[in-house]
Amino acid sequence: MNSGKDHFITLPTKDDRLKPFVSYFYFHHATDENFNKSFTFYPNYKHAITAYANSRSIKASQDSHKIVPNDSVSVLYTMNYNKAYQVHLSGVFSKIGIVFHPLGINHFVQTDLDKIYNLDNQYSFHYFGNEFNQVLKSVFETYSHELKQEILEQFLISKLKPFDQPLLTKAIDLMFDNQSNLKIEEIASILNTNRKQLLRLFQKHVCCSPEIYRKMIRFRNAFNELQTDKERTLTDISLFHNYYDQSDFNRQFKSITKEQPKNLLRNITHIGNEDTYWKFD
Repeated sequence: MNSGKDHFITLPTKDDRLKPFVSYFYFHHATDENFNKSFTFYPNYKHAITAYANSRSIKASQDSHKIVPNDSVSVLYTMNYNKAYQVHLSGVFSKIGIVFHPLGINHFVQTDLDKIYNLDNQYSFHYFGNEFNQVLKSVFETYSHELKQEILEQFLISKLKPFDQPLLTKAIDLMFDNQSNLKIEEIASILNTNRKQLLRLFQKHVCCSPEIYRKMIRFRNAFNELQTDKERTLTDISLFHNYYDQSDFNRQFKSITKEQPKNLLRNITHIGNEDTYWKFD
C-alpha cells in the first residue's frame, strides 16, 4: 500500500577527479507524516552509501528492511548481488545516496572492503565515523541539491586514495566485455593467475565470488537494456548478453527476481535521470 508523495532527484558527478569512481548522487525525501511506500530493487554492480536523516533502518527479513522515524542519522552501505530486495519507507524522511562505479568505494577507504562491510548488521556503515556524520548534518541542513552535492564531493575528494589492484580491475573489465563471454578459469589464464587468487581478491575487495559477480553483471546489463531499448526482443537481449537462449534467461531472471521478465518489466519505474529502476509495490 503506497500513500503520500515523495521527491527523488539524481545529479551526475561534477568533479573530474571523482568521475571514474562515483557515478551519481541522489536525494530522496518525503514531508508527509502519513507517507507510506514500499519498493523493490534488484542486483547491481553499482553500490551506494545511503544516509537517512531522522530515521533508522530495521532489518525485517533476509530480503527486506524498513526505514522508520527516529531521532538519528542512519548510514548504510548497500550492495546487492543476487536477489530482489524490498525497502519499506514510512513517515517523514530525508535520504541521500552516493552511487559508486564498480570498485569505486575502494578508492575512499584505507582497508579491505570485507573488513568494513557487515551484512549481519543491517548494512550499517560507520567507517568514516563522526567526521562523516558532521558532513551529513551540513548536507541535510542545506536546501539546494547542488550545494548538497558540492559538500559531499568535497568530503570524498579529501578521502580519495590510490587503489592498486590491477588483476582485480582487469578481471572485472573482462567480465563486462560481452563479446568474450569468458569463464572464470579463462579470465585467470589471460591474467596469468589462477582461480584461487581471483577468489581471494574478489572476496577481499568486492565481498563475493567471481562467479557471483559475473552472473550479476550479465543480469544487470540485460535488465538495464530491457528498460532503455524497447525495440529489442527478449530473445535478442538474452543472446546478446550470452544467455543460452530466452528460456535460460527467463529461468535465471526468475531465480533472482521471483518473477518472469514480462510480468516484472511492465511494473518497473525509472526514477531520476540515471539507471535507477525500482518496482513500487
